[in-house]
Amino acid sequence: MGKKRRRKSSKNKVFQRIGAFFSGLFAFILKILPPAFVVGVVILSFLGVRSALYADTHLAVQQIVVEPEDSYANSIKETLSARYVGTNILKIDLEKVAGQIKKNSNIKRVEVHRDFPHTLKVKFINRVPVAVVQFKQGGSYAVISEDGVILSISHSVDPSKLVIRAHDYSGGKIKVGERVRFRGFQRAVDFIEAYWAKPLVDQDPLVFVQVDYLGSISIGFQDGLIIHLGKNPSGRLQALRKITPLLQGPERTGIEYIDLQYDDVIVKKRGS
Repeated sequence: MGKKRRRKSSKNKVFQRIGAFFSGLFAFILKILPPAFVVGVVILSFLGVRSALYADTHLAVQQIVVEPEDSYANSIKETLSARYVGTNILKIDLEKVAGQIKKNSNIKRVEVHRDFPHTLKVKFINRVPVAVVQFKQGGSYAVISEDGVILSISHSVDPSKLVIRAHDYSGGKIKVGERVRFRGFQRAVDFIEAYWAKPLVDQDPLVFVQVDYLGSISIGFQDGLIIHLGKNPSGRLQALRKITPLLQGPERTGIEYIDLQYDDVIVKKRGS
């Protein structure tokens, strides 16, 4: 043990002497040469090294790797290959590349890395579509992601798709890539997820979720029945399930709407 400690101590002394030598040498150079000259030499040396690296053909991009391999990966790979293969990997602005990829509204997050000597790696995460929203009566339909970004817009919708009606929306222009937020959006999305985990009446599917200007939620069925759930729709699921016998009975056809916002259930009959 004593020998090992003496050896370690000797090594430390050697490194200390080397460090002291170079420190003294640098201090000596500063004394005999103007500081500006020394700084200039350092900068020129750096520039020379950088120029040499930029000119190194071994650092030219030869491969683009994109993960995950999905429908967007091929497009990203083709675009980046056409633009950057053959370019020195050090000259590529990684933030700029990520920004170019994120112009696709379907992509939520992007990471771009250099894998030396000649590979550019891209990893991205897609946005997840969670709802189809109609912002005005008779208007087009927008597919919205979990963070409120419009992924696509169409003039028709698959009848099997559940639509969120936000006809009181008063925000900005509806276009692909824009982020929209309105009162009740997240409540509606959370309710839809909870509802589809255990649908109420299988033979009469839910066809729309309506959000008014206050953010209150109502749901509509294929036969025109409306159920008002208020601002805590997920919290009213248990009350909704309790009225299943009413919804499956013959008296349903005479019901205009049911109000479940409060503990006292209100049933409004047609024509009353």
